[in-house]
Amino acid sequence: MERSKFISPVLYLIIYLNVVNYCSAQVNQDSLYRIIKNTSVHDTIRFKAMDKLAWEKIYNDPDSSLALGIAEMELPGTKGNKKYRSGALNTMATAYYLKSDYASSLKYHKEN
Repeated sequence: MERSKFISPVLYLIIYLNVVNYCSAQVNQDSLYRIIKNTSVHDTIRFKAMDKLAWEKIYNDPDSSLALGIAEMELPGTKGNKKYRSGALNTMATAYYLKSDYASSLKYHKEN
């Protein structure tokens, strides 16, 4: 009887922590999307938001991360900045790798 009294609160605690973690991750992604869509924000801030969002999604949704990597490459500040260009290429290469498109992954890693 003692064991079941202990398991019930532990189970509730685990469920509660998972719900809190999921909700906070969703808020973070929503705020990153808001920064990305705001064209009045400087390109470097938008780039960092895109890069962070791409890496948060890369293992669950590599297609979205690939689209974000392509969008990173299209930002005006990326073309002249080797650091940001390299980050975008790395995101794209990793997304292709996770999609098992090794030829494209290698192409973007070499371009990096």
